[in-house]
Amino acid sequence: MIPTTGTVSIIGVPSSAGSYAAGQEQAPASLRSAGLIQALGEAGLEVNDEGDLPLQVWSPDRVNRRAQNIDQVTECVAELIERLVPLLASDHTLLVLGGNCTVALGVASALRRVAVDPIGML
Repeated sequence: MIPTTGTVSIIGVPSSAGSYAAGQEQAPASLRSAGLIQALGEAGLEVNDEGDLPLQVWSPDRVNRRAQNIDQVTECVAELIERLVPLLASDHTLLVLGGNCTVALGVASALRRVAVDPIGML
């Protein structure tokens, strides 16, 4: 749940590298262009847009069919962790705009690095 007061920091992860088709990498830009930042501001939140990680667009990986573009995915997850850890240490709410589900790996790993209590995911 996003609070109605305070600061929310947003980071985009425009990646479809670990997918089986391109398209998901457009999600962060699409959400911004649809008015997400403005809507959060109008709801009373201060918004810090932290920008995006580098764009990664899926292409067929014929060698690793079950682990598409694993090197790109691993690099993206590592970079996301490095960007999230200092943001999670602040008192801001964090909103990650992802491309595909591999983003959850970076979020969970970053949370594990800063959380005192166990984390959970739904």
